[in-house]
Amino acid sequence: MLSLLALFACGEGDLAVEPVSLAWGDVDFQTTACTDCLCDEGCEPRELALTNAGDADIKVDLPLGVDTHLCPFGYDGAQALDLDTLEPDATFVLTLSVCAYEPGERDTQVSGTIDVETDGADTVIQVPFTFTPIRNISTGGDTG
Repeated sequence: MLSLLALFACGEGDLAVEPVSLAWGDVDFQTTACTDCLCDEGCEPRELALTNAGDADIKVDLPLGVDTHLCPFGYDGAQALDLDTLEPDATFVLTLSVCAYEPGERDTQVSGTIDVETDGADTVIQVPFTFTPIRNISTGGDTG
């Protein structure tokens, strides 16, 4: 009887992601405060909130880490990220920033996805991202 009760008590986890996509727009890699986005927080940090909207615990991770264009604050982005288990109504906030672009990508839109994996109802949730790397280099104007 107890095992039957446990079976009914376990529901599937459901992960809510906010925002559903990350759009940075133009990201200036030439700022004096953080040239080449090499500061600890990268350029233009954004928060990605992952909330367990179900009625059971849910395991959340990023098995592929994050795209090399992005940096997750407090983690090595190249590694798989184990974000732990969320209880119902619990939220994990992952801070992501732009930190790199590849040769030839400057002034063009870069896009990709962040794959969030769960053991709940939706096993993989893809969060798309976009940004355009620019370098706002001022020449100081014409002095002649």
